[in-house]
Amino acid sequence: MVIRWTIAVGTLLAAIVCLLPVVVMALSAWGTFPDIFNTFRAIELVLAAAGGGLLVVAMRLIAEARNSIP
Repeated sequence: MVIRWTIAVGTLLAAIVCLLPVVVMALSAWGTFPDIFNTFRAIELVLAAAGGGLLVVAMRLIAEARNSIP
């Protein structure tokens, strides 16, 4: 059970890290941050796709881990 929770939380943290550049990009569009990711659009899109996929996997793993609690 502990291993399932560890994998689920680790996947969730990986998704959050992958989605951080997307959040910064959105904030830079509002003028909060300078547009520091202007030259990294392709990397940003790949990270967004990976982060979205990892988020779905993490939510599924968390649901399975919650169901395994006796």
